[in-house]
Amino acid sequence: MSEEVRRELTALGRLTGPLLLAGVGHMLLGAVDTAIVGRVGEVPLGAVGLGASLFFAVSVLGWGWMLALDPLIGQAVGAREPEAARDTLWQGVWVALAGTIPLVAILVGLTLAMPAFGVEPATDESLRPYLLARAWGLGPFLLTSGCRAFLQGHEITRPLIVSVVVANVINAPLTWGLVFGVPSLGVGAMGAEGAGWASTVASVVQALVLAVAVRAAWGEHRGFRPPRLVAMRKILRLGTPIGLQLVAEVGSFTIVGILVANLGTRPLGAHQVALQWISITFQLPLALGAATATRVGHAIGREDAAGTRRSGLAGIYSVGLLMLIFSVALLVVPAPLARLFTDVEPVIAAAVPLLAVAAAFQLTDGVQAVAAGALRGAGDTRWPLIANVVGHYAIGVPLGAGLAFGAGWGAVGLWWGLSAGLTAVAIALTARFHALSKRSIRRA
Repeated sequence: MSEEVRRELTALGRLTGPLLLAGVGHMLLGAVDTAIVGRVGEVPLGAVGLGASLFFAVSVLGWGWMLALDPLIGQAVGAREPEAARDTLWQGVWVALAGTIPLVAILVGLTLAMPAFGVEPATDESLRPYLLARAWGLGPFLLTSGCRAFLQGHEITRPLIVSVVVANVINAPLTWGLVFGVPSLGVGAMGAEGAGWASTVASVVQALVLAVAVRAAWGEHRGFRPPRLVAMRKILRLGTPIGLQLVAEVGSFTIVGILVANLGTRPLGAHQVALQWISITFQLPLALGAATATRVGHAIGREDAAGTRRSGLAGIYSVGLLMLIFSVALLVVPAPLARLFTDVEPVIAAAVPLLAVAAAFQLTDGVQAVAAGALRGAGDTRWPLIANVVGHYAIGVPLGAGLAFGAGWGAVGLWWGLSAGLTAVAIALTARFHALSKRSIRRA
């Protein structure tokens, strides 16, 4: 191993670790909400689960806009243009503020349309106030993502951990108090709505903590930057394909979930258990992909073609090796892992073969996430969108449906379809970066 590769791996590890901890901390926020609301009853629990899914489905497009800051800020930092990085963050803030309006309107529209989708009145009664409370946190969520991009681009990661720790410390007791009420303080029980308001407060707290960190890292050149339509359009041009790519990927899993539901409650329960585990293992490639995007952006900014290729390939090859660890665990001890989420033995038995399929696609799932990060750092956001649409909807979902209902494989067939789709995306994105990084890449 050359000295350059060793330095690159060290830099990636130093950046990935804190990003991974921040991602796990963010997952913990949702897990705490679910655990607390689950004590109220199955109707509020279902409402919060559905509401959280709807919130994510709407906010993911705005998240894509903020992810466009990764290459723009990373490349500016690599080129030693701090003023350009500051201006990019300001323009990202304007995009977040402007984009919050239509996204909240969509979210509110969904809350009113739930009865038309067949949602039971009892569930809708809890879902609507929960979503309306969460809607107030959408803007702070986007601002948090923008601040994260600025700090990550400068490889300042400690505030990311601090913000999510503070948010968790506040979220747990606040959720409990608002859900069940605190009579001594005159606070009545709010049920699912209380969990929504607690999540919004946690989002505001995270945004404030990261804003303070950005101000500290800003330097002497402070001051207001007005919105510039050309710069905002650039962010939207790069970010909209990222958001649509995320929608495509999430949508394929949603469709599979709906198809599994048609197979019965036991396969659906097993599907949820297996889905929980791959959501956990996916935090590693998600963090490594973000770190790779930053490192690739830095190399492009300093016009280092060899460094660009080395940064991207180091991330891609590293995640392939690391995900093998999860593959082995899912293959060797599937039942004990499933038992951590349920004690219903028939569901555990049904989850074991799904976890075996999950073990098979751990490597490709990780590779596609990091390869997408490498391309994002290079400013290439359209190719990942095309690859995800083709991979999931021309290959994964049709193949899975055919195996499940045509060949009689059931939920296992649907999961093999997911595996095929993710593998196709991984191959397409890795090949794209291999080809792109053979030449000098221009700044986005």
